[in-house]
Amino acid sequence: MTEVSNKKIKKFLMQSTFTAKLATVKKDGSPHVVPIWFVLDDD
Repeated sequence: MTEVSNKKIKKFLMQSTFTAKLATVKKDGSPHVVPIWFVLDDD
């Protein structure tokens, strides 16, 4: 596996907005999905 430097990770995260989706299952079996965003604050 290739290691990625912190500098390259920061550059990648600063390029654009990424949206993740967190999915869980409720007690009744129905799905629940919410979007998640993040902000990179300094280092």
